[in-house]
Amino acid sequence: MTTLREIERLTEPGNRQQRRARRARITRFSRRQSGILDTALLSIGEINRHPRHQLFFRAAAFWRERSCPSCFVCGEPLPFPAAFLFATAGATPTQAAVSGMCANCWRHGDEVEIDDAATRVLHEVAPGGHFLDPRAVLP
Repeated sequence: MTTLREIERLTEPGNRQQRRARRARITRFSRRQSGILDTALLSIGEINRHPRHQLFFRAAAFWRERSCPSCFVCGEPLPFPAAFLFATAGATPTQAAVSGMCANCWRHGDEVEIDDAATRVLHEVAPGGHFLDPRAVLP
């Protein structure tokens, strides 16, 4: 099992300036969200069917241009993701936070492990947040 500190070390950019810039982007994103995140875990083929697909494609392209993207579940280097975890502000989003998942984790990963990893990633965007499954709270 990978600890949160190891995941942060694997996903954090290398130098201090890059880390500060990344944290500043996360802070700005968190302030705009008004306390509500809309999240989606989508395979590459499912993105087109999402109502915010254009935003998601732009966010995924920006994420892939990073120097060293890695799978948010296993931490392995990720040249070609099989799925993406997106988080947007609830109302009218103009930004999306994104993380990628490798094909091995997407096909063979344990659902609980994937959910736990997604929760850790989302806690970076919304520290102290509570994540609800809409199927569990909607009638």
